[in-house]
Amino acid sequence: MLEFTEENFDQQVLNSDQPVLADFWAPWCTPCRAMAPAVEAIASEYAGRAKVGKLKRGRQRVAGGPIQYPWHPRAPPF
Repeated sequence: MLEFTEENFDQQVLNSDQPVLADFWAPWCTPCRAMAPAVEAIASEYAGRAKVGKLKRGRQRVAGGPIQYPWHPRAPPF
């Protein structure tokens, strides 16, 4: 499982040569913790064919501005 950050988001996600599943999560989010095993299973199943990683929700500034989602969990494909 990869860790996406403000520093590596463009390279690892937006400019990836593979499909990417980015799990936006927060440590206080109970549904995020419940979803974690499914995201980890997807990471294992698609290892080498797709990137799967987590981006800890906060005030990360990526993709030209802050990513704002009104709810958790969120795992959009890129």
